[in-house]
Amino acid sequence: MGIFSRKEKIVPPQVAIHLDHAGPYAPGLPITGSVHVQTPVPRPISSVAITCVGKATTHNIRRVQRAGAGVGMASGPNTSTRRTIHYHDDAQLFREAQGLFSDTELIPEKPLTTQFSLTIPWGTEDVHGGGPYVEGRSNPEAYTTRSHPLPPTFVHQHDSDRYASIEYGLQVLIHFADGSSEPYASPVKGFVLIPLPNHSPSDARFLESIRPSEKYSSSRLTGAEKSAIHSFKDKFSSSTPSVNVVLKARTVSIVPTGSSFSIQTCAEIDSFSVDSISIPSVQLRIRDVKLMPITFYRALRVESLASSSLDRGEHEEIDEEKILLNANPDTQTVQGEQRMAENSSKLVFPATFEARIPSSVCPSFRTLNINRTYRLKMVLRADICGKEFEHKFELSVAVDTPAVR
Repeated sequence: MGIFSRKEKIVPPQVAIHLDHAGPYAPGLPITGSVHVQTPVPRPISSVAITCVGKATTHNIRRVQRAGAGVGMASGPNTSTRRTIHYHDDAQLFREAQGLFSDTELIPEKPLTTQFSLTIPWGTEDVHGGGPYVEGRSNPEAYTTRSHPLPPTFVHQHDSDRYASIEYGLQVLIHFADGSSEPYASPVKGFVLIPLPNHSPSDARFLESIRPSEKYSSSRLTGAEKSAIHSFKDKFSSSTPSVNVVLKARTVSIVPTGSSFSIQTCAEIDSFSVDSISIPSVQLRIRDVKLMPITFYRALRVESLASSSLDRGEHEEIDEEKILLNANPDTQTVQGEQRMAENSSKLVFPATFEARIPSSVCPSFRTLNINRTYRLKMVLRADICGKEFEHKFELSVAVDTPAVR
């Protein structure tokens, strides 16, 4: 073979990874299966190992256009430059490995087949030195470099330039003994991981939102019919019957996926100006119930990854989505209950509604470079003697994996 001859390309081996169970899998449990390795040509093998890996990937491409002063007559009075900046991060959550073969010959007539058994860890390990991110550049509460439970399998794609994902998979690595070939890494066999619940029932608490007290003056509080004359008189009369109205809503702070949760509401009425005020019932409605997923994700500037500088450059994205939920029922007409409060009585009209979190919703999590959190938004309306009161509010909630039964 001459000095200008091309080196013959060696055909890589064929590797198949088969899982005993399709999943999904959970932390702390074994993942078992078999590995089948075949080659079209004889190859001496130094070692064959299988690895189980979890990683958090973030990616962002920013296109920045900057205006500047022109240089010379030909360039015109102003010039602008367009620059593309790449940010990327592959943060390893864990890595477990098992050796399968060593010092053997791989020949076409005798493919290698063996079983494997690996245990998925409960969580990640501490990142020594706090990781590559500079403190203060991104939201410090959004991420963690401490050991934490493994996050769920997750895919968030804003567009082709911006995405974040949590992936788990198995890969076979083959080292050859001939010294002339690079190690071969098989395609990754992915699997879905659903974490165990991050919260116990005792962690749940009620979150409450209160609409401040509003004075309502109207002759309709004493049973008068709606009319233009009554409305005109009510505006200018000092003796118009009046009450104070407060709207309240509360729900739980932790909601499992695929489960229903309650929304407890009430209209509280007090400070009756006259004894003849009568409010037999109040209509309460829940509208526009939305679960708002918020994804924080950060990545490192690619051009400076090899730099020895401590300031590598980073960028953070915050994306907000919307999931519509249905309240059941959406409207209730309720009777009042007399209650005592600070030496005075008030009339309370309570109603409980329910909404359901779809099972496809990803649980809340926080890891090295991704954070997934949720806010619950809705509107509470109360019809009191012909007047509608509205309370728009939002609450931060945690979405968790359902408890194992």
